[in-house]
Amino acid sequence: MRFSLRLITSFFILTSFTACSGIFRLKEYADDVAMQQKEAERQKDNFYRLKKAINEGKINMGMLKKRIKKIYGLPQIEKENEIIYKPRTAIDCSGAIYFYFDNDKLISWKIRPEK
Repeated sequence: MRFSLRLITSFFILTSFTACSGIFRLKEYADDVAMQQKEAERQKDNFYRLKKAINEGKINMGMLKKRIKKIYGLPQIEKENEIIYKPRTAIDCSGAIYFYFDNDKLISWKIRPEK
């Protein structure tokens, strides 16, 4: 009887621990998904603010790369002479704004339209 009581107690403790760790993993997953959604929204907002600024003539040749990044946030892709902003969403990653630099000064840009 003592052995079976210990076995039942051990089983209960083990299953409780496993269930709790599963709940913690689910919470971590949910937090990660929420963080990714928030980041996607931030990237989308930056993209549309940047697109609006271009259309309003607020982006000028000769602007420094660091100024663009400071105002509009970090780009999705950054190379030595190019940065790319995209409106990242869960469904579609179409559309992009490409900035080209020489000595960290803006020399041109290109907008790839959204589909």
